[in-house]
Amino acid sequence: MNDNVLHRGAILYMALHIKQLVTPFRQLCCSAAVEHVTVGLVDGSCRMWVVIVDREGLDKMRGVYEQNPKLGDAATLTKQLDENSRTLDQLRIEISKYEVCVS
Repeated sequence: MNDNVLHRGAILYMALHIKQLVTPFRQLCCSAAVEHVTVGLVDGSCRMWVVIVDREGLDKMRGVYEQNPKLGDAATLTKQLDENSRTLDQLRIEISKYEVCVS
């Protein structure tokens, strides 16, 4: 199995379980608040990295489909690329909220 796929799976697993362990921000003391923000930044960055890698794969598939239409239709990837763009935008907003807390 590809090491990249295994690495992405491990990051997703960690990100999902870190999210479940985090308590609401208002209930945290000062040091725990810093940890919450740090976890939020790491979690958002990991999820963003996975979405970026997925986008690169979709772009490569589209390039292959454009060069050889027998393999598939490049237009079919448009919906996936649009969804990927929306997800990236949401993650950037989420990460920027945590960055405001840090600065």
